[in-house]
Amino acid sequence: MSELIKLHSHGNSISVIALRRHRIFRKVAHSRNAKTLLKNELSGLKWYESQRKNFPSMSQVSLFKLNENILDIPILEGQQVSYEAPLKSTINFVLRALEHYALIWPPGKKGAVHGDLTMDNIFFSEQGVFFFDWEHFSEEGEVWGFDAVYLVLSSILLNDFKKNVKLGEQKLILKVWRKLAEIGVSLSFLASPLSTIIGILTTDPKWSIIITNSPSKLFPLLLSPKQVADMDQIFENITVNIT
Repeated sequence: MSELIKLHSHGNSISVIALRRHRIFRKVAHSRNAKTLLKNELSGLKWYESQRKNFPSMSQVSLFKLNENILDIPILEGQQVSYEAPLKSTINFVLRALEHYALIWPPGKKGAVHGDLTMDNIFFSEQGVFFFDWEHFSEEGEVWGFDAVYLVLSSILLNDFKKNVKLGEQKLILKVWRKLAEIGVSLSFLASPLSTIIGILTTDPKWSIIITNSPSKLFPLLLSPKQVADMDQIFENITVNIT
């Protein structure tokens, strides 16, 4: 029995089908750009598995198969957490994901990028954490911690696409900010995360195809300059409190 999971999400021209009997997620590309995304995803999955192999306790998932415009991925077991859920209900999952990020990503000034790390693209289970949906992977990478900060910002901002942070939430954000600093994200990045990420997205050519084909995909670009400035001021104040 097959089940359609996604169809052309954010205009990416990719269908996702669950083949439960064969325990496979099948991703089908319907355009040339979509085929490029599947090649990126295979590269990302292989990079991710190569990093996971450094930790024998982590379950291994390596039966990935790309055939022209079809990518087959084993069905993963675990819990997904909605990216629209408020931080107060997701914070423990966010902290687990950040700890996993710190284990997988080798330390350095730059790191490979998943490119769309939100709660919607993470499985949580008793065996651990698993990042999936690597269509925007780049091993060339960006500033270290890019995906970790993007994940946290999405967890703060994407519930009903809220563009303002309530005062009561700042204690939760402070806790997550301390975790980001603890795993090695630079304080300069944490002091202006939205401006930094938007600067990368709008000046690095590899992001242009995503912006062109899926203009609503990268949520920081949907914020107005004033919203970015106001929120980065909040994040700068929080960063001062962790130093």
